[in-house]
Amino acid sequence: MTDDNAFKRKARKHQQATGDSYTRARRQVDDQRADTADATPTATLLKLLDETTSLGPSAPALQIPAGLQPDGTPIWLDLRDEHEGGSGPHGLITGTTGSGKSTALMSLIFALCIRHSPDEVQLILGDPRKHSIADTFADFPHVRACFTDLERVDRSATEFVDTIRSVLAERTRILADAGPNGAPFDTISDYHQAHAAPNSTLPALPFLIVVVDDVYTLHRSRPTLLDALDVLTRKGRALGVHLLASTSRISSPRPLFDNTTCHIVLRTATEAESRRLLGTVEAAHLPAARPGAGWLVTKGNQTSVAFNGFHPSRSAISAAARRFAPATQQQPG
Repeated sequence: MTDDNAFKRKARKHQQATGDSYTRARRQVDDQRADTADATPTATLLKLLDETTSLGPSAPALQIPAGLQPDGTPIWLDLRDEHEGGSGPHGLITGTTGSGKSTALMSLIFALCIRHSPDEVQLILGDPRKHSIADTFADFPHVRACFTDLERVDRSATEFVDTIRSVLAERTRILADAGPNGAPFDTISDYHQAHAAPNSTLPALPFLIVVVDDVYTLHRSRPTLLDALDVLTRKGRALGVHLLASTSRISSPRPLFDNTTCHIVLRTATEAESRRLLGTVEAAHLPAARPGAGWLVTKGNQTSVAFNGFHPSRSAISAAARRFAPATQQQPG
């Protein structure tokens, strides 16, 4: 309880200094924990990413380190299809305010960008807030579009929905038109296999990850947006479009919870939520002093593995963005 009270005091101090609402102040303090994280997890994450990147094409796409198990063994989030050995295309991070869910989401975005080139993975970032994860990753060439303040700004929410619908329609058309002898490609995997063949003239078609932080805050104010995400989770698998989202509650939006194939469960607000996610009450009793601690739960094989998430520092993220900058500036146009 002492740790939780300390977190609340920091949030109140932030609220007084900025004039933000208390809820917004709590989120900002939660985000800022990444800046004070121990450097060792960041170093371990970078080492794992360097090792997998050095493997080149032999390293599975969309497989990224999410944290370390208690014995120090890395745990991997694998967004590949189940028949390819992955956990499925869509992931959801669940945790109450202060559990570290925004930091966990940033860690996964960071890993995706370091692990893949922009020709392999692109991102669409959405956030209910004005100052958000989009700001952190705006300089990465993987980012196709950013949408912030989705909770309050109608235009931003409308453009986000239009972009998702456009992407799904565009990919459906590409797979239908690009197949051999006029036959459509059934899945993105078929397209990628043909693209990798010698003398192929097919352009690169990156995996597209749609990232939404704190989606629970949108369930009342933006039903159309949540409907678009629901369609994405049902149709995106074959098109190479994935959802990676975080939420503070699992009661709503229910379709997203049901359609996501792997969950990262951090500290929950209630024992009932923990029991529904894990089958035990353990997640409700994680100490507030351990943001990022939780379990990776995969629906396919019904397993849950305890781990401590990585907390990449903002300085490490900024340094990585600068590393990409020269290559980006050399591209024509």
